[in-house]
Amino acid sequence: MSLALTTSIAPQPPPRGVRWLDASQAASRMGIDEGHVRRLCREEWAAAGLALQRRPESGGKSCWHVREDAHSLLSRAPAAEHIPFDLGQLPEENRRELHRRRDILSAWLAALDSPSPGLRTERAITADYLARRSHEPFTSDAVYLAARVPPARARRPCGWAVEKGGAAGG
Repeated sequence: MSLALTTSIAPQPPPRGVRWLDASQAASRMGIDEGHVRRLCREEWAAAGLALQRRPESGGKSCWHVREDAHSLLSRAPAAEHIPFDLGQLPEENRRELHRRRDILSAWLAALDSPSPGLRTERAITADYLARRSHEPFTSDAVYLAARVPPARARRPCGWAVEKGGAAGG
């Protein structure tokens, strides 16, 4: 005689104040198709207790509902990187400075993506990058920015993709 043991881990209750959104509301907040939200519900969030199917109070077919804490884009107060920013509101001098700093960071990230032969560590690539630009006036800014980028480039600033060839996207 064999006994089959089953264990189930109950999902954590939502934090106080977290609301449930239907799939269409979630899709609207995330800026994606409702079908994609339903797929995320089925394949990821339901197992974690972040999504469930409910019948509408008025009756009818059940539909997916997602907790606001399932994804950062679902929150009522979006993260800073999700808030649109209009460069046109800045004075010209500030825009130039912002673009200059973005270009420094983008060029350094491009150097990390395609290092010179023989350079293997982030520290060596950064030292080489700074040495090649020592004659340029922004070297101290580059050192400042390089010191503040997380190790192994765990996170790039939103919208600051580096295209092939080292050109800055934006």
